[in-house]
Amino acid sequence: MNQQLARAMLKRFGYQPTSAGKRAGAVDGVMAVSYDLVLMDCQMPVMDGFEATRIIREREGDARHTRIIAVTANAMEGDRERCLAAGMDDYLPKPFRAADLKRVSRAGWRRASRRKTTPRPRSRADRSP
Repeated sequence: MNQQLARAMLKRFGYQPTSAGKRAGAVDGVMAVSYDLVLMDCQMPVMDGFEATRIIREREGDARHTRIIAVTANAMEGDRERCLAAGMDDYLPKPFRAADLKRVSRAGWRRASRRKTTPRPRSRADRSP
């Protein structure tokens, strides 16, 4: 139910959500496609979201960084820190509202846009004859 609700919300925000389902192959799926955002269920069967995130981060190395948001029913003190320590970028406790999902999904766009630089104009010395 939460997955269906999140998919509907993400569509309203302009995303095109896909689902990895309940399989350990989710890690391979994330590595095969460049996603803007991954909502990682911390309590997935077969492999939990913490282990899946650790594997994704190991495989990514310095080559790329997929934005991973922890989605969890755990909302106790220290849970957010545990998610961040596992390599997730943000934390979204269940049940969540559309405003909560929008906030965490858009936060990555703001950070990424600040990192982008405008190419400097080429000087005459840079131009080839």
